[in-house]
Amino acid sequence: MPNKYKKEELKDLALKVIEKYKLVFITDVEANMPCSRVTLWNHGLTDDEDIQEALTKNKVNMKLAMRQKWFKSNNASLQISLYKLMGTSEERDVLNAQKIDVTTDDITKLSADDRAKRIKELREKLNGFK
Repeated sequence: MPNKYKKEELKDLALKVIEKYKLVFITDVEANMPCSRVTLWNHGLTDDEDIQEALTKNKVNMKLAMRQKWFKSNNASLQISLYKLMGTSEERDVLNAQKIDVTTDDITKLSADDRAKRIKELREKLNGFK
């Protein structure tokens, strides 16, 4: 059975759909096309550079618009979210109001007796949390 879809026509349609509906995911493009996603894949359009670039452009524009809205908002949750995006690791830790610092001893460097003692200490510590 001959393929009734031409690659360039499908590509042009995909780019128009992406622009019209401000799509950001290839699955959304597939859902708005007159052909199956297998047809798009067979034509190499799911990985097409122009289509991926159009999707990325929409993602970046949406992120920028959201951050601008968050900046102008009086909503504290949105402002904190924006700060977390922009802040340093230390600033995010402070905003989270909870920091779990996981450190481990390299028990492989301990002697067998010291390792057993350390394991016993850790077990006792864990039992205290029950």
